[in-house]
Amino acid sequence: MSATAERLPRRVQVTEVGPRDGLQNESVILSTAEKLELIHALLACRCKGLRADFLRQPQGGAGTGRSRG
Repeated sequence: MSATAERLPRRVQVTEVGPRDGLQNESVILSTAEKLELIHALLACRCKGLRADFLRQPQGGAGTGRSRG
């Protein structure tokens, strides 16, 4: 094992924030059903760290234009 590899942690935690932050970059507004489909797909991939909480900024992107419906 290299000296660099020996300094790396044995485990890392990756948290997927696409349902929360990534949708702000989309040019269309996704329905709640579409957002849930994305979340369910991530969970089906055994994604353990998933952030889907949401606080919308008034100047938020198109993907954040709807929190229900």
